[in-house]
Amino acid sequence: MKYRALILSLFASFFIWQACDKIDSPYVTPTGGGTVDTATEVKKIILNEEFTGQRCPNCPEMAVSIKSLQETFGDKIVVVAIHAGFFAMPIGGTFSADYRTSAGTELDQFFDIGSAGYPKGLINRTGYNSGTYRLESAELAGRVVEILEGDTLANIGISHNYSPDSRSLAVEINVNALAPLQNKLMLSVFITEDNIVSPQQDKTEIISDYVHQHVLRTSLNGTWGDQLSDGSALDPGTSFKQNYQSTLSAAWNDENCNIVAFVYDGDTYEVLQAVEVKIK
Repeated sequence: MKYRALILSLFASFFIWQACDKIDSPYVTPTGGGTVDTATEVKKIILNEEFTGQRCPNCPEMAVSIKSLQETFGDKIVVVAIHAGFFAMPIGGTFSADYRTSAGTELDQFFDIGSAGYPKGLINRTGYNSGTYRLESAELAGRVVEILEGDTLANIGISHNYSPDSRSLAVEINVNALAPLQNKLMLSVFITEDNIVSPQQDKTEIISDYVHQHVLRTSLNGTWGDQLSDGSALDPGTSFKQNYQSTLSAAWNDENCNIVAFVYDGDTYEVLQAVEVKIK
């Protein structure tokens, strides 16, 4: 596949420091969502969950690796940076910020990231049953290529209304099966924030003006989301719709906030499809 030719260049760039700028959203669906023509090709979009912390000296290296993935695969990658565990704990002074969330902490504990050491990356949560899901920086690209060679099984459309004055957010998610499915489908919806300037421990120094990207701020439907189907057979074209409402915290910059939605198998935890759109 064409992606394999890109792996060497990715590995070569893993240890080159780069700024972590936001990658544009994959696409925005028309207001109201709706069904999808299964004869039309829909791109596969992969979820990369990055388990990190502001006091983790090895975590900036993982961020550089993820930046390289985004530059190579573009809008086929959606990233959620989950600050959790020992290195995410605020200790006052330089590291007084707290980016932990209840959902992030539960995910960190469930996937037992701490015992494997930070940072770790999950790519579509693949390999959970075999214990090969917690990946190092150099392992991310190979897993992405492997997944992109598979079929796209579902499509996710996001429509939303946001009021800057009240900071109220209304979200509609439409999920459509693109192939015969027999999974216990689950839907998770997160809010993330980019471009947060805050200190970060590196291997040799504290970077005072480090730019944190993709930071998980909250989940709109809990740690594990909502169940869409019970594992019964689904025909292509089967659709589901969910609606959510929330109010963005005044501490978040709404100009930099995103909605991330993904569908996963409730038995294997493997993600079938993901999508990200900017709130503003």
